[in-house]
Amino acid sequence: MIEAVCYFISKRSVLILFVSLLLIGCSKEPDHSLKIRNRDNQTLRSINIGGVNFKNLEPGEASEYMPIPEGSHTVSWIRNSITGQTTEPIVIEGKGTHKWTLILSYYRWELVKD
Repeated sequence: MIEAVCYFISKRSVLILFVSLLLIGCSKEPDHSLKIRNRDNQTLRSINIGGVNFKNLEPGEASEYMPIPEGSHTVSWIRNSITGQTTEPIVIEGKGTHKWTLILSYYRWELVKD
């Protein structure tokens, strides 16, 4: 009788472990990811888009992709102690999984769907 109970508990533990690993392995990629490319000749600092903070970017450098919520976002950054900000919000939207690159320079920006 004790052997049967131990066998049942052991089998159940293996099943729970298997289901847990399966669920962890199936974690979904974010719907939208954004990276930033600095096309300016100065370092861009304190880059913030939709509440997501990006690392400082040297001229010509690009960030890693970061998850970003869908919607309309204002972009802000600092260049030589001057705060830059997009005059129009960028719009991140689309069904499915998308990767975006935001190309920033002091006087302009461009959002490209990768």
